[in-house]
Amino acid sequence: MKEAFFNLPITEDERKVRNYKQYVLIIYDITDTKKRNKLSKILSGFGERVQFSAFEAILTKQQFQKMQKMLNGVLEDDDKVRIYKIRGTGAVTIYGKGELVTDNETIFV
Repeated sequence: MKEAFFNLPITEDERKVRNYKQYVLIIYDITDTKKRNKLSKILSGFGERVQFSAFEAILTKQQFQKMQKMLNGVLEDDDKVRIYKIRGTGAVTIYGKGELVTDNETIFV
């Protein structure tokens, strides 16, 4: 077991310019293989796969909105996707293999 911590402070200046970052966890249950692969490709452009159906990312508000727009073009009402936005300070407990996603520059596909 590992404890991993992150701290993404939001100052008033960052909030005004809308470039503060947030930790994002995206989980999904998509039965259609073609759609699941397309979703996975989109998400890999924004973050890291941490489980078969889970991605973690650290995104600005603009990056998050871009990701949402791309997902809206793929997802339908019968799909199951959840996105958790976590701001500020937090911790993740990791059992087995895996590391916490860090705030690296991400290349968008």
